[in-house]
Amino acid sequence: MVRLRALAADIDGTLTVDRGVFTLDLEVAGLLRELRRKGVHVILVTGNSVPVVAGLARYLGFEDSPQVAENGCMVFYRGSKFRVCVQDVTQAARLIEERLGHLVYPSWQNVYRHCDYAYNVKSGVDPHRVLEEARRLLEEEGFSSVSLGFSGYAIHVRPSCASKAGGLAKALELIGVNREEVVAVGDSAMDAELKQAAGILAAVGNADDELKMAADIVLPGRSASSVKTLINVLLEEDLDVDRALHRLRGLQR
Repeated sequence: MVRLRALAADIDGTLTVDRGVFTLDLEVAGLLRELRRKGVHVILVTGNSVPVVAGLARYLGFEDSPQVAENGCMVFYRGSKFRVCVQDVTQAARLIEERLGHLVYPSWQNVYRHCDYAYNVKSGVDPHRVLEEARRLLEEEGFSSVSLGFSGYAIHVRPSCASKAGGLAKALELIGVNREEVVAVGDSAMDAELKQAAGILAAVGNADDELKMAADIVLPGRSASSVKTLINVLLEEDLDVDRALHRLRGLQR
């Protein structure tokens, strides 16, 4: 038996009522607190900045668990920030902001960021077009160690060494939890990275196809509704990961 010791969850599009919106589902928030009361660490793994994820964890009731910010670049735990990445992509981010300002505009959180910079796509603009143009621009200017991704909410510019898996691995190291004891859940292609640091990777029902292909289980429902199903089954199976996974796979039929 593998007992759940940590749930790693993306925020936007995963704990929100749907993708593309920012409203948290309060019922799923209550279930997360129930997991924490049972001794399970709740680790938010997000592209948001440290102040956002640390504040959210405090008000949701699991600030005593580590939190992963900036798509794995930063970890916040017990009042301390741990920088997982050492590379600096500030110049690359500024170049995108200057040259592609007709397509994107900077996130208000960028002033609080250390490694990963986010850019909102302007109305009517295809984010995949932005990714293509940004990659072409960086290649032409000689930036070879920069990674670009779209979270479903923003374009993210981060060091190529960065990943949500790296941030989650650091968080687990801080609390002494093995990857086999972790279930991760997300909605975007960027969340596929979590498979490298979690025993089980789940995708919400309306996730990107890339994540669905990488996930061990695709949950019924959409966004927070999917997560509620995941947590309820884990609780009903007394946090037995194997039994919960077996039940969840039955729901796919």
